Amino acid sequence: MLVFTMEKFGIIAGIPTYNEAENVGFVVKQVERGLRKHYPGKKALIVCCDGNSTDRTKSVFLDTKTFSEKRFLTTKLRGKGNGLKMLFNLVVESEPEATIIVDADLKSIEPGWVRLLAGPLLKGYDYVTPVYVRERYDGTITNHIAYPIVYGLFGRDVRQPIAGDFAFSKKLVEYWLDQRWTKEAGEYGIDIFMTTHAIFNGFRICQTNLGHKIHRSSEPRLSEMFLQVVKSLFDNTLNNMDRWRANLRSKNEKIFGMRTLPEPRNLKPDPERILQTAIGEYQRDKLKNYLSKENFKIINSMFFERNLNIDEELWARTIYDLLYSYSLKRKMDVIRSLRSLYFAKIYTFFKRIPEYTTEEVESEIRGQAKIFRKMRSYLVRRIIK
Repeated sequence: MLVFTMEKFGIIAGIPTYNEAENVGFVVKQVERGLRKHYPGKKALIVCCDGNSTDRTKSVFLDTKTFSEKRFLTTKLRGKGNGLKMLFNLVVESEPEATIIVDADLKSIEPGWVRLLAGPLLKGYDYVTPVYVRERYDGTITNHIAYPIVYGLFGRDVRQPIAGDFAFSKKLVEYWLDQRWTKEAGEYGIDIFMTTHAIFNGFRICQTNLGHKIHRSSEPRLSEMFLQVVKSLFDNTLNNMDRWRANLRSKNEKIFGMRTLPEPRNLKPDPERILQTAIGEYQRDKLKNYLSKENFKIINSMFFERNLNIDEELWARTIYDLLYSYSLKRKMDVIRSLRSLYFAKIYTFFKRIPEYTTEEVESEIRGQAKIFRKMRSYLVRRIIK
């Protein structure tokens, strides 16, 4: 167990890292500028929560000049969540008024992010989640799985539940540390672990507009990230059924920050490669057991004809089928079988949106979440039998 001094800080800024030598210095400088500009009277600490990097992350972090105190924490346990757990223990000891975390690979972070994240905590909120303009082909796990479930089942309009950049109170940190930490919570499942526990247990949540989210592509880590995020989300959803299944009213979170958001950059994905990935990973025999007969028939025909077109209602039923099947035995095979359907869904989405405006893309994503909300009884009726 980590033991820290009892030194107190007004604001703590955490930066989780693993081999981020290339960019961590830039993020530290932006955070430092934000702390000095917006909270010059508060004693600040910048913490690097490292997952045993093998590059120069530590030396770059420590050599970046700041007026704020810096601290480098490292663990031999790989995983973002394991790194953040070190930060959480430090927060409990240091009792800051506000703690923020920002990703180490951010290219778009500005000093104003410090105020936008920390400010609501000083007004009494416990958890601040971001609203970004993200590139329309980015954030696919958020857009098509995490956000629809959070909105559809829990009735909470938290647009970026696995964003990576958050702010939180000491009270919420103490609650997180008191929960059961799964392997996934110690890795990429940490963000949804944090968000769902904040939702289910009555903490005051708000959102803040940060503008652009530009960072390193998650594609090289997507397979591992997908499994960990979805398992963490499914587990927390099922472990807290009594807290959401009777929730018939939805709630919109208050939004702080920018009133207008900039246009995102324009990446160009390869739909054909996504199509091939979906078909290559299709697990017919397993999905036949995990999906309803009607939904399996529709999806199997699509894959057989290589004509993938998963609309919003079919997608909601599919996710709910798999969540129900996972509730029976908690088998990772259920989540692995979802991967091909996830690629089929984003293939469908990417083929439809190239000519859409940013507002139209966002409307599509929010419209899908509303379908999940409308169809929540499809799952609830089955899961409470």
